[in-house]
This record gives sequence, structure tokens and C-alpha cells, in this order.
Amino acid sequence: MADTQSLTQREFVDAVLQTYVSLPDTPSRARCDDRCLAIKWHRQTMPLFQVKAAMLLATARRTFREVELGPLEPIRSLRYFVPLIEEIQRSGVDKSYVRYLQQKLSPVLETKTSSEPAAIAGNGSRELYPTKQSA
Repeated sequence: MADTQSLTQREFVDAVLQTYVSLPDTPSRARCDDRCLAIKWHRQTMPLFQVKAAMLLATARRTFREVELGPLEPIRSLRYFVPLIEEIQRSGVDKSYVRYLQQKLSPVLETKTSSEPAAIAGNGSRELYPTKQSA
């Protein structure tokens, strides 16, 4: 994964939002608030690796949660991942563990990407980066 400082703001934001909307239990479109939070993270020079690692960690915890605990509500905001990012910033995360999570979650992650196109823009005429379908 590229370092935040070598990415333009648009590249960073697009990478964060594309990852976000591709996860299970997330909306198929990012909201304006999600985009603003991703911009804030870029301005804080937060490493893209930490953001993506937090999303994978959250997905793993949700996916491999004990069945008897019942299903969780869908994720409606990128802010859901803030506590996990803070956890990773405090404790760190090993890159090999992140690769392991990606591999372990690949069937779950591929399910959403193959079933619906992800859109990272807003809705309607306020769309900032139109997808091919809406261009």
C-alpha cells in the first residue's frame, strides 16, 4: 500500500472510500461526511495502511463473531472505524497479520464486489467523482 505522503488527497480519499464501500455491511455509496473524514485523515497524514488495516480488523471481528451473539447492525458511516484506527495507532499492527486478514476475508470481501458496483461519490447531481454508470 502506498504511503499517505506520496498520494494526492484525491488518491487517498478515493482509496479509503473505495475500500469502505467494498466491505460487507457498508453502504454501496459513501456519504459526504465520509469523504470529509477521509480528507481530514489525509491532512493529518494518517497512513493509508492504518486506515485499511482498521477496516479489515473491524470486518474480521464482525465476520467471525460468535453466532449466538446475533447479527450486528449495518455500518452506516466511516466514523465506525475511528476507534479501531486509534487502537492501531496505540498498539500497532503487523503487516503480515493484515495480509492474513485479507486472505482469510477474501471470500467475504469478494461477495460484495462481485454482486454490486461500488460507488465512492455522493448521490445525484452532487456527485463529486462519477462512476462509469453515472458518467
